[in-house]
Amino acid sequence: MPGSFCMKVVQQGPRGFIWDGRWRQVIRRCASVSDTGVTGVCNWGVYENGVYWEECYCSSDSCNGSSLIQMHGSLQLLLGFLLIGAISRIIRS
Repeated sequence: MPGSFCMKVVQQGPRGFIWDGRWRQVIRRCASVSDTGVTGVCNWGVYENGVYWEECYCSSDSCNGSSLIQMHGSLQLLLGFLLIGAISRIIRS
């Protein structure tokens, strides 16, 4: 669609660490009208309640996508332990 763009909005709770109860929300969407223009850069700030926010606008294909490389560190660690456990069971049998 001519004039289309995509954006990614990230909001994150004010606490110091994810395991302390901080939350994170990522919203990805595309549209054909922009309030601020599509610059390919991100705007960010902190709301009065301490919530961090970031908005990124882009216009190339798959520019607001996600990958497994960006997976949360604790999830990567858990998957690593599961893989090690599965390999050790195969070796023992």
